[in-house]
Amino acid sequence: MDWLITLSYLSICVVIFRVFGIPFNRWTVPTAIVGGAVLVSSLILLINYTHPYSDSSKQYFVTTPIVPVVQGTVLSVDITANTRINKGDILFRIDPLPYQNKVAQLTAQIVTAKQQYLSALDLSKEELSKQTLSTQELNGRELQTANADKRVDIDSAKAAAIIDDLNTQLSEATYNLRNTIVRAHSDGYVTQISVFPGLHVASMPTNPAMLFIQDSSFQYASWYPQNKILQIKAGYDAELIFDALPGKVFAAEVAKVSNIAEGAVKSNRSSVDLISSHVGEISVVFEIKDPNFEQYRDLLPLGAYGQSAVYSEELEELTIIRKVLLRMSSWASYVFPIH
Repeated sequence: MDWLITLSYLSICVVIFRVFGIPFNRWTVPTAIVGGAVLVSSLILLINYTHPYSDSSKQYFVTTPIVPVVQGTVLSVDITANTRINKGDILFRIDPLPYQNKVAQLTAQIVTAKQQYLSALDLSKEELSKQTLSTQELNGRELQTANADKRVDIDSAKAAAIIDDLNTQLSEATYNLRNTIVRAHSDGYVTQISVFPGLHVASMPTNPAMLFIQDSSFQYASWYPQNKILQIKAGYDAELIFDALPGKVFAAEVAKVSNIAEGAVKSNRSSVDLISSHVGEISVVFEIKDPNFEQYRDLLPLGAYGQSAVYSEELEELTIIRKVLLRMSSWASYVFPIH
């Protein structure tokens, strides 16, 4: 953005020399050059420090792998990649026949077990009532009845345990049957589809069926040098522009300033990551407040690049210059984008 200030000064000098007829000699030209160098350098230093600017802004998001709970053959894929979907929309369907058969089988087993238990209980009571007892056995009647009651209680407990186990299996089978229809758990986009009708899928986290992007995961962040961090605080006003939307400037607010510089040791690496172009820089997350942004949100490509400027509370008189420069940079995107 420094080149915009330099070009603006040169344009002003040309206009002044032409309009006022100032001659080009050994006094006027060096004066314009030296004066311009001092003026432009001072403006660049003051503006860059008090109202930081970054050309490394980007839309970030989190991709979530969609892994089916059950395995089976895909019957249909009901969505299109990179098309906005709502919570509850069907993503794809798995053949439910094996799971329907399992539910039907367990339901029949539960009915049979309950019937067998009731029949055995009625038969036991009937046989006990038909028994003919002699005079000598009358004294043991109470003991026999007590033993029979105990056997009935034991059989009841065993039957109840079997039925409970079958109910548990039925609950699991019903859960699996319900998950043969895979739905979106939130609003967002499916950015990659790896399944198609006829393909056999399994519940393998390392091989997801789709990649899903939640609407709530979108963030707009910029990378700033560490020497600018004193002039960037949460709550400060800011503005964002995007290469994909030339001439559009969106009001924003600093939502979060990271206190961890890029290039820290990753958990899966043994050394510092020096490949990133933002090594040593601080990330600043913005919240776009401009109500006009909603009509352009869906026009932005995922991961869109842009630029940002933060307006601190120091030297607020220079804010207007930074805003003009940011808009000039946005207009320049019509011809040659920064990224």
